[in-house]
Amino acid sequence: MSHVRTFEIPTVMKHGLGSLSSLADEVKALGMKRALVVCGAGIIGAGLLEQAESPLKAANISYAVFDRVVPNPSLATVDEGTELYQSKECDGHREGHRRGRGQWRLNTRLRMGRPAAD
Repeated sequence: MSHVRTFEIPTVMKHGLGSLSSLADEVKALGMKRALVVCGAGIIGAGLLEQAESPLKAANISYAVFDRVVPNPSLATVDEGTELYQSKECDGHREGHRRGRGQWRLNTRLRMGRPAAD
């Protein structure tokens, strides 16, 4: 039996100088009404959060910010972000959100030496 697992989320990533200027268009293309902007201290310190907020504000797109991302986040951090997403009634690509949360849970269990499922 193979122990190889595949995890894939069809994702489009735009990056590079000026890429945040198209954020509002991407949010609208997904049909989102309230986005969740996820970042950490480095993004805030570099001024990139403000660059992400600017086009959202200009397009009158509602959003919430989860700014407590850290490297190798704990399950508690993932749950905190999920709770904010739900309490602020954010929307988006829900399948990707569910898959991502499931993958974080699996990775956390494996890092703790626990089986993938009970």
